[in-house]
Amino acid sequence: MTRPNIILITTDQQRGDCLSVNGHPEVRTPFLDSLAVRGVNFRRAYTTCPVCIPARRSIISGLHVGSHGLNRNHEAAPFSAPATMPGLLREAGYQTQLIGKLHVAEPGVRHGYDNIIQSETPNDRRRTSHQRRNDYADWFERQSDAPHTLAQGIMSNDRTARPWPLPEHLHHTNWVTNAAADFLERYRDPSAPFFLHLSYWAPHQPALPPQPYWDRYIGTSFTPAMGSWVPEREWQPGLPLPAQRGPFQLREMREHAAGYYGLINHVDDQLNYLFDRWSCSPLSSADRPTWIIFSSDHGEQLGDHHLFRKTAPYEGSTHVPMFIAPLRGTVDAPGDSQHLACLEDILPTCCELAGVELPDHLGAEDGRSLVPVLNGGSNGRSHIHGEGRWQGQHWRYLVEGDRKYIRWTATGEEQVFDLASDAHECADVSGNCDLAPMRSRVDAWRAQAVTNGCDGDAALAPCAGAAPQAVWG
Repeated sequence: MTRPNIILITTDQQRGDCLSVNGHPEVRTPFLDSLAVRGVNFRRAYTTCPVCIPARRSIISGLHVGSHGLNRNHEAAPFSAPATMPGLLREAGYQTQLIGKLHVAEPGVRHGYDNIIQSETPNDRRRTSHQRRNDYADWFERQSDAPHTLAQGIMSNDRTARPWPLPEHLHHTNWVTNAAADFLERYRDPSAPFFLHLSYWAPHQPALPPQPYWDRYIGTSFTPAMGSWVPEREWQPGLPLPAQRGPFQLREMREHAAGYYGLINHVDDQLNYLFDRWSCSPLSSADRPTWIIFSSDHGEQLGDHHLFRKTAPYEGSTHVPMFIAPLRGTVDAPGDSQHLACLEDILPTCCELAGVELPDHLGAEDGRSLVPVLNGGSNGRSHIHGEGRWQGQHWRYLVEGDRKYIRWTATGEEQVFDLASDAHECADVSGNCDLAPMRSRVDAWRAQAVTNGCDGDAALAPCAGAAPQAVWG
């Protein structure tokens, strides 16, 4: 077979509903939409641990969070997977390249890539041991006389927002895009297929889109979803800027949403530029099939239920965009898919697309190829488990059918949402449904997950519409 090129595009902290093709009423993503409709758009894709390093370990290894064992960010922690996606493809003759954010373990470790151009964050933290490498910051220092990459005073987890104050070409998103253009036009080996992981930081905070994108969204009418189970509390001044729990001011959340939407729109335009530039290059690979896979490591609460950023078990944080599309040609069954998918599925999907034998280290909860779905079949996934930590509280979730079950393990509190009728999880139905099958499924998974030491001993009890004390206590 002619091995295809594969381009994996990941954003950081992009909600599953934040694509125009997924029905978002305000955010504009015309280029990504045009790719998504060529292939299969997985409307029910999830991250099994909604925080950067665990999620990215799942992408690169195909291992579920319960298999690789890290359910929180641990900067520069060693990671040695049995096999990695770029490593497997490199062994099969691929030229493998990472541009942007890797954020898997110690900076500079390649994990199977032939070459990496690495920047874990636009925030220059080269004086720290765990982020000592930042190729963007090195480049920025040569290009600009600004004293720091984030000298405007909005940091990489803040809820404040404003326009990017410097020339647009100095923006982190532009830097990633232009580095990718250089690879596609100049540094690619034309005799071999390539695997390019194009990894953007945006729309992760800081919410600093270039001015035209800020202007486009600053009038947003966005209003966060608010569950009936969320306690009514008055906003008080003095909340820390990276706080993950409010209450938040609506004005503040709308300004942040404007910056967040602007960053997504900016990435979309930059991708349009990149692919047009590549199409005009002598190395455009017109004679070799090319697959595009798009997703994000996790979502963003964006003020939903007075929660902000990631790590929570709710849809804003755990539901991610995902599509697989041919750059040229068609798939057998294009369109939206309701098959469950997760980030772990990217590795086996890439292996099957490339004709590479799947490694034998993947278990029942780990990744499964999505190629059968492209061909009109099924990936055989009936449920997805997830786990993580929010503000020190460990939780597990289960998505099965239309239901989502959440367990706060230290308190035993349970919530259940009907995602078919309540996509934003505003009504907890745990008090009037049969919890036994969901409890049993989670208990069976808990027994074999390598992170099972995180569970508490509290008796299980449905919240039945009340606020979970694990969140609001």
